[in-house]
Amino acid sequence: CLSIKRFDVTFIGKAAHAGGSPELGINALDAVNLVFAGVNAWRQQLPESSRVHGVVTEGGLKPNVIPHDTIQTTSESTATKQNAENLTNILLLFTNLQVFS
Repeated sequence: CLSIKRFDVTFIGKAAHAGGSPELGINALDAVNLVFAGVNAWRQQLPESSRVHGVVTEGGLKPNVIPHDTIQTTSESTATKQNAENLTNILLLFTNLQVFS
């Protein structure tokens, strides 16, 4: 029987108008995209019995506004939660965001 673990991660950035002053923003959705790319690469090394699934539950409200915060939900069917959390924390270094999990 597989043990399913679920955790939510909220990335906090800084909103800005994408057309007027995007350089003032810190895009929280970029962090979620990086996490998904990292998890997809990581899946290649997981045992066949392992499963990792994720969904973006909040990702911004308007296409012309850099999103201030995003939330992703991840579920895993093995004891790999610590590895996924480590990946999330490493990606924070690249995105200059805060995270709450």
